Amino acid sequence: MNTRLATCILVGALLVPAIAPAKISKQLKEEVATHVQKMAEETDDSTVEALLLVRAMSDPKESKEALVAGQGSEIKRIKIAANIGLYLSGDKKALGTLTQELMSDARLLETLDELVAALPSKTQTNILEDLWKAATPDIKPTILRFAVNTNGAPSKFAEEILKGKSAPDRKLAVAAYVAKPTKTSVNTISTLTKSKDEAARLDAYQGLVALSRHPELEPSTREFLLAGLKDQNAQIKTQTTRRVLELKLPEGVSAAFALMKTLEEPAARIEWMNAILQTGLRTKLEDANTYLKAEDAEEKALGHELAAASRDPEFVKELLKMESSTEFEPRKLALRSLGRTNSPEALKVYQRTIFEALDEVREATVEGLSQLGMVGGLDVLEKALRNERNPEIKLAVIEAIGHIKDPKSVQALRFLVTDSNPKIKLAALKGIRNIGLKEGGAALDVLLRDRNVEIQWLAYLTALELAPEKAEKAQEQAFRNPPATYMDDIRALKTPIRNKLIGHLLAKTTGSAQSDAIRWAINFGGFDKELRDIALDSTGATGDRKAIFFYFQGSSDRANEIVLEKVVRANAGPKQLVQSTAWLLARNQDKDMEPTFRGFLAASNPTVKAIALYGINAIHY
Repeated sequence: MNTRLATCILVGALLVPAIAPAKISKQLKEEVATHVQKMAEETDDSTVEALLLVRAMSDPKESKEALVAGQGSEIKRIKIAANIGLYLSGDKKALGTLTQELMSDARLLETLDELVAALPSKTQTNILEDLWKAATPDIKPTILRFAVNTNGAPSKFAEEILKGKSAPDRKLAVAAYVAKPTKTSVNTISTLTKSKDEAARLDAYQGLVALSRHPELEPSTREFLLAGLKDQNAQIKTQTTRRVLELKLPEGVSAAFALMKTLEEPAARIEWMNAILQTGLRTKLEDANTYLKAEDAEEKALGHELAAASRDPEFVKELLKMESSTEFEPRKLALRSLGRTNSPEALKVYQRTIFEALDEVREATVEGLSQLGMVGGLDVLEKALRNERNPEIKLAVIEAIGHIKDPKSVQALRFLVTDSNPKIKLAALKGIRNIGLKEGGAALDVLLRDRNVEIQWLAYLTALELAPEKAEKAQEQAFRNPPATYMDDIRALKTPIRNKLIGHLLAKTTGSAQSDAIRWAINFGGFDKELRDIALDSTGATGDRKAIFFYFQGSSDRANEIVLEKVVRANAGPKQLVQSTAWLLARNQDKDMEPTFRGFLAASNPTVKAIALYGINAIHY
C-alpha cells in the first residue's frame, strides 16, 4: 500500500468517535476530538505518531481500529507509537510486539527520549523491563544511557540494574553512570561499596576511581576511596591505593607499604616504591628499613630513597657518611637519596658534587637539588646551566631551577625562553609555570606567539595563572588549534581559573571548544545563564542545544524550563529539535503545565499541537 495513502487511512481511523475513560472528563474528550478533527488532513509521520498516543490515552476502546492500523504501517515510529497506544489501552500482548519493534529501531535512544519518557511512570517501567529482558548486548548500553539520564521511573530502573544480581548488567550500569560524571552518579555507585558481593564492590570502586578523576567530583569520592584501602578484596585495595597515592593523600603511603609486603617480585614492589616517591610525602623509617638490604639493586636504591623521605635525623647522618665513602656504590646511593631529606646538610653536599666529572654524579646531584627546592641551590644551578655540556643534564638543571620558588629562579629561566632549542624553551616554560610567581608573566609574550603549538598552548595555560590579561588577548589564537587533550589541561586548572575559562568558552567561542564547555557545564553546573543564552540561539549547533534542553528538563530553576517553552513557542530551530523539545516538556505532567500546553495548541507546527494535546491528556490521565 502507498505509504501516504496508509497514513491518510490511519488519520481517518483516529476520527472514529470514542467514549472517554472515567479519568478523562467528557469536556476534555470533546475538546480533544475537535482538535483531532481539525488535523484530519495531516500526514506528517511525527504528527500521526503523537495523535495515536493522544487518542489511546483519551479513547482507549474506540481508538483500537486506528492503533491496529498503525501496527501495519511501513513507518517504524508509527508502528512503535501504535503498539504503545495499544498497550496503554489495555492490550497486554502489544507489549511483546512493542519490544520487538524497539529492538530493531535504528533511532532507539531518540524514541525512548521522546515517546517512552513522556508515558505514565508504571508504563515506562513495564516497557523498560520487558525491553531489557529481550535486549541484546549491543542494545543494553543505549537503554541504560536513556535510563541514567532520565528522571523518574527510568532512573529507578537504572538503579535496579546496578543493584541486580547480573554481573555483566551491573558493569554496564556502572559504565553508564561513569559516562554521566555528576554527584548523583557518585552517590548511586557508592551504594554498592557496602555490598557483601566482592564483585559488586569491585565494580563500584572502579567506577568511583574513574569519577574521582573529575576535579569537581574528587571531594565527593574521597571518603569512599579511603574506605577502599581497608577492603578485604585485594583488587579493591590495589586500585584505591593507587588512586589515593595519585591524589597525594598520606593514607595512601601506609596502604602502599602494606601491599608491598604481599608481593613476591621485586618489579612489583618497585612500581609501588616509585608511586610513593612521586607523591613527595613523608614516609616512616620502619616501613622503608625492610628494603635497605634488598638483593635487587634498583629496589635497594629506592629503599634508601624511601627511608630518606622519612627525614629521620639518624638516617640522614648515615647517608652523609655513605656520601663521604671512598667506594662509589655507597656514594651513589647517598647522592640519589639525600634530596628526599629536606636537609641543609644535603644542600651542602650537592653544592660540591654538582661540578664533579662523572655524568652520573652530576645527574644525581641535579635531581637532588630539584627535590630539595632550596634557594641556596640556585647559584650552583645557574653556574651549571652555563657550563653543562651534557644536553640531558642541562635540561634537568632547568627543571631543578623550576622547583625553586624564588624570583631569582624566574629571572634565570626568562633568559631561556628565546633559545633556539625548543626543548630548552619548553623546559624553561614548565619551570616558570611550576614556580607560579607573577614575575613569570613577563616572559610569556614571545612564547604565546611561538610557532611550536605545544609551547604556545602551555604558554597560554601559564598566562591564565600568572598573567590573566595576556591570556585573554591570546585566547582566540590558543583555541584555533589546541592539543587533543586540551580539556584535560583545563580540568587540571584551579577551580576559579577553570570556571572563568569555561564561562569564556561558553560565551565567546563556537565549534568544538564551546561544545566541550557545554558538556562540562551540564555535568558540573554553575553556568545555567550562559547555557540559556546558547539554548535560545536558533542558529546554534543542534546537538549542543539538544543537550542543554535535556539538562534543563526537570530543572528546579523555572528560568530553565521557560527556555524550553520559548523554543517551542517560537519554533526556534530545526523542526525535529523543536518537536523533541516539546516531548521533553510533555514529561512534566504537573497541572501547572496545562496553560503552557494549551498555548502550544496555537502553534503552526502540527506535531507540536499533537504533543500539546498529549501533554494535556497526560495531566488528567
